[in-house]
Amino acid sequence: MKSLCLAAVLAALMGSAASAETIGVSMQSFDNNFQTLLREGIGARAAEVNGVNVQVEDAQTDISKQLNQVNNFIAAGVDAIIMTLTDTSAAPGVSEAASKAGIPLVFLNLEPENLASLPEKQAYVGSKETDAGRLAGEAACSLLKEKSKASDAQVYILMGDLAHQASRARTSSFKDALACGDCKAVTIADEQSAAWTRTNAMDLTTNWITAGQPIDVVFANN
Repeated sequence: MKSLCLAAVLAALMGSAASAETIGVSMQSFDNNFQTLLREGIGARAAEVNGVNVQVEDAQTDISKQLNQVNNFIAAGVDAIIMTLTDTSAAPGVSEAASKAGIPLVFLNLEPENLASLPEKQAYVGSKETDAGRLAGEAACSLLKEKSKASDAQVYILMGDLAHQASRARTSSFKDALACGDCKAVTIADEQSAAWTRTNAMDLTTNWITAGQPIDVVFANN
């Protein structure tokens, strides 16, 4: 198992295609802006490789729908599967099913729960979520220190979908970074899930602002 860049993984799966190959792709949601960028990137890479077809499905943030899509890919005998998980805890079952079928599997963007024990021909492509949260916490603290607010700031957190390990890890490591540095006295005034959507995030932020309470930092999971 390795955490690799997307280009390297796709090259490994598709780069030597000598005959028609089909890659099944299950995306968490077509409505998510970042997921759309990933989907477009997969399509662009596939277009560069002769004989590769990409079948992309929208899970619509429904884990049951996504598992059905994966099972359909396996039944259809696709040559590889790429997926952004709707629920990261579902990863072990998906890994087992793909492994038994002998189909390479790539988890994209959202870290699978079984990352440390992925079978052969399976990989995760994405960032280290704890690093993302830590770096955000350090950046927030630096900005607060510039404004002499390191000791009494009011901090608000926009979380992603709480079913995702990425959201939980980014949030906890952000808090840890604040707690162990010069900003350990700040107050986490509120933290709410915006479920990775801009509309929800805008609504929550607007509510915080209109409530009239002091806001010194807003940390958004994505």
